[in-house]
Amino acid sequence: SHYDLDEFERVNIAAIDRLVSMAPPSKIALFNDKGDLTHADNSKNRTPRSGHALDVHGRHSQVVRIAVKVKIHCTQRLLEKHEKVIIRIDPGNHDEETALMIAMIIEAYYRNEPRVEVVTSPNPYWYYSHGKVLIGTCHGDGAKGKDLPAIMANDVRELWGAARDCVWFVGHVHHRDEKEYRGCDVIYVNTLAAPDYYSHHAGYRSKRRMMAVTYHKERGEETRHTCNVETLFG
Repeated sequence: SHYDLDEFERVNIAAIDRLVSMAPPSKIALFNDKGDLTHADNSKNRTPRSGHALDVHGRHSQVVRIAVKVKIHCTQRLLEKHEKVIIRIDPGNHDEETALMIAMIIEAYYRNEPRVEVVTSPNPYWYYSHGKVLIGTCHGDGAKGKDLPAIMANDVRELWGAARDCVWFVGHVHHRDEKEYRGCDVIYVNTLAAPDYYSHHAGYRSKRRMMAVTYHKERGEETRHTCNVETLFG
């Protein structure tokens, strides 16, 4: 499937525009990028750890520029409907350095905007407490899904004890998978990106989607909206 920088911008902007229009207004929007925002971490165009060759379009600096532009557009749209926007970009196995740099760029861009908070911690596991709802985010290339509930309970013991609903949002595998463990849900989400040659050759055929979930501080999950590429462009 054709997927270059122009298509990345077109698809992501259309998806956030649609989801913002569908989701109810709320005080806080947690904008969570699930990682591998940039397919490569530098101009070598290989995965940082295993050195696998990657399909890319444009120089790395061009990729970063477009990625920042799209994230700022998404943030501006969210600010129209929410009092505060918290941005968390999970470091992925493809972009563990670049993800943090993009977060820092966005943080600098919004340095005079008190309504925007950008998470710049390099920790692959991040937690957010929303009343009685405890949310964990990570890319998913580390611990397996079955182990994430125990990791959450260990990392943030007091928050875990005070929460009634605990949930992980995970990426990496690109396909949707949701399992309810004892005391914690683990949700693997899709990506909007088209598969590269490696994924296509390996037989992966996941849906291309973005999701918005609304949580009430006391009652937990209230609404869920999904936007897929087919809906956007028919």
